[in-house]
Amino acid sequence: METIDVILDVDTGIDDAMAVLFAVAREEFNILAVSCVAGNASLERVGRNTREILDLAGARDIPVVLGADRPLAQDAAPAGHVHGLNGVADLELADYGDVGLGEVDPRPCNEMLREVILNNPRPVTIIELAPMTNLAHLFRDYPEVLGNVEKVWVMGGAATVGNATPVAEFNTWHDPEAADICLKAAPSLLYPLEVFYSPRVTDEDIATLRSNSSPLANLAGDLLAGIAKPYEGEPRVTTGAYRSCIGDAGLVCLMVNPELATIRRHPVRVSLHDPLTRGMTVVDQRWVDGLEVQALPMQWTEPIVEVALEIDGDAIVEIFMNTLLR
Repeated sequence: METIDVILDVDTGIDDAMAVLFAVAREEFNILAVSCVAGNASLERVGRNTREILDLAGARDIPVVLGADRPLAQDAAPAGHVHGLNGVADLELADYGDVGLGEVDPRPCNEMLREVILNNPRPVTIIELAPMTNLAHLFRDYPEVLGNVEKVWVMGGAATVGNATPVAEFNTWHDPEAADICLKAAPSLLYPLEVFYSPRVTDEDIATLRSNSSPLANLAGDLLAGIAKPYEGEPRVTTGAYRSCIGDAGLVCLMVNPELATIRRHPVRVSLHDPLTRGMTVVDQRWVDGLEVQALPMQWTEPIVEVALEIDGDAIVEIFMNTLLR
């Protein structure tokens, strides 16, 4: 895989932190910038977590910008019950090395991202691990950037069962209007809950990370242990020997080897108005790769989104573990 130029958009909680650690460690990613948005934690906390993680990973020079502190049309709803009050399992990141805080880029987020994308000589891939509020502002205010966006890889949505609600995944539920804008605007690949929960780890995997000589591996192990408790009783995670999952980090691992997933093109719509289904991503699986079932009611074919609905979770975890342990 040749190097790709990427922007990470994050709401740094536990799994975003692991995704950032992984991305920095991989030569395949040339990280142009990291933008922060309210989601798993407040914007201020997300910005701090992100800069501390980058500092621990030796990547303090990567520009960090603060974006939206709330969704487009509703209040922010932090997920402290999952990620801890500080967003990273209430761990003190300074315990894993000397932590400083890099400077925050002073420009408004969408202006900074516009300049980064338009000034880049190659098309930019956006890795979206959070509510899509920042990207919605960017695409709405500066649609010209779409000419130099290769694809948006989105951790978000669910084709069947949600987690924030029975049918909605947290990122799309947190800002459905933003998800609707982004999926309609840019070529996208959706990494929904159907595959999100599949790259799972055991207690043995966690212990291996925690006992490694690398402080970053130790941090990843502690983060996985920290999110294991909220996953207790979640059958998509805690079956057999599996105890936790790498969450958002799985999307970035998949980018290293996309052949580990079955990816098909489907029409996807975001439910906005019905309180029962708000934030749901309706994936029309009757329509696959251009083969449309005829004579069915409620047919629609836009926007067409690449959707990963099956994945080799064990192989994804192997990529993650090997990268953090080396």
